[in-house]
Amino acid sequence: MNSNYIKNGYIVCKCVADAVNNKHTSVKKCEKAQDVENRISFLKAHNLITFFDYVVDKNDFESLLSKEKSVKFSEMVNRAVFRQLKYDLMSDSISSSLLSKGIRHIVLKGTQLKNFYPDNIVRTSNDIDIYVEKKDIESADKVLTDNGFAFDHSYEDHEFIYKKEPRYYVELHTNLGGFGKKQKAILKSMADKTINASDNSCTLSNEDCYIYVLCHLYKHFVQSGAGVRMFLDLYLLRKNATLDFDYISEMLIALSLDGFDSVVTQINRCLFEQERADEDIQEVIEFIFDSGVFGKSSNTVYLSEVNKTARYDSSFEHLKETKGMSFVAMKKRYPILKRFPILYPFSFVHRFFYGLYKKRDLLKSAYDNKKSMDKHSVEKYERILKISKVNTKNK
Repeated sequence: MNSNYIKNGYIVCKCVADAVNNKHTSVKKCEKAQDVENRISFLKAHNLITFFDYVVDKNDFESLLSKEKSVKFSEMVNRAVFRQLKYDLMSDSISSSLLSKGIRHIVLKGTQLKNFYPDNIVRTSNDIDIYVEKKDIESADKVLTDNGFAFDHSYEDHEFIYKKEPRYYVELHTNLGGFGKKQKAILKSMADKTINASDNSCTLSNEDCYIYVLCHLYKHFVQSGAGVRMFLDLYLLRKNATLDFDYISEMLIALSLDGFDSVVTQINRCLFEQERADEDIQEVIEFIFDSGVFGKSSNTVYLSEVNKTARYDSSFEHLKETKGMSFVAMKKRYPILKRFPILYPFSFVHRFFYGLYKKRDLLKSAYDNKKSMDKHSVEKYERILKISKVNTKNK
């Protein structure tokens, strides 16, 4: 990651901050075409492309880039806006269908977070995240297939991904994540409280939304990194929502995320309020800039090495959790298990050998990556997690 990209990253964050704080944005002029391309590349990598007009001066855009590139980037912005409008319509349609079938659910993140962005800013999404109870998974599956989605794959033991061409995704969640049993139980009780509310409300409270978004950021941050847009969500929640911080603090202490939250808040002040960052925070910010919106695979190799001491009750629990081998997940992969659950153990055998055959290149690449790991890089990632007050060992 070159210094020009980092410099433009800070410029992008200032312009985004001015936009979301309704301040007049004076975009710093670009000196060369590479500056324009770096800004656009940064916006795209961090899922902020709809902030294009606030970050790239129109004169720079037209004078420093070829006509062909100018047209290409304009089309990129238009596609992002259209895609989000389509996602909004899909989300409303799916939610209405679920309610019509009596399936209580929570549409997570995007729909709720958009309320805290200014009206003239579109918060883009890569998918639609919906929480449902485990007992409703099969009914929700039918709703999605009726809406033109097809089951694609499962992740861990609680996320089921559906796809609709050309590239629209829905994720069904049966809990809200968490690394250990205690964290999972706390987050699931938070979701269940909303699902079972007597007023028929299926929207997380602002406080629970903040906690869930922080947990989601934490998950990506420690596994492969996380980008600016995820930090911006939390910044705007803090700024524009009415929050009971006594409740949030109590929950974050129980989740062992209070230290991480304090660092995120400090980073957000540096990114969006121009507070000066010390060397440690600068190093974390550069990690965020380099990661892109949901992290990158090269980070994953090192972060998994740093986090390999994260505890599970057993190696089998770890296998089921990380590889999506729970009975519910395997039923999606092997429908025959619905009729013959006794075959569950044999499905592990098939999946193992199928994986060896189909993913041999991927496995070899992972092995080669681990062999080429250098000590300096491992130490760098250890330092970043330490500065960020990350603790994956807590149950």
